[in-house]
Amino acid sequence: MVRKLLVISGNVQDGGIRYFAQMNASSLKLTGCTRRGSGGTVEIELQGEEANINKLIEKLKAGNGFFTVDNIEVKDIEVNPSEKLFSIK
Repeated sequence: MVRKLLVISGNVQDGGIRYFAQMNASSLKLTGCTRRGSGGTVEIELQGEEANINKLIEKLKAGNGFFTVDNIEVKDIEVNPSEKLFSIK
């Protein structure tokens, strides 16, 4: 199990990316959270199997027609063993 912080830039603040991330993270058995970042970014913390995190990153890059991802910065962060769900903050 790993935990990653994604900082996503592009046209991402008002296109439903946080709900898109929640729906897809849940289907991939990932936990974590998403929130608005600074400077028009969205931040997503993801925890679970690395292969599933990579699948979600690819889905985010593809978008849904309402948001456009220009860049995703990925950082390793500390695992939270007590986390059970994915939430929107």
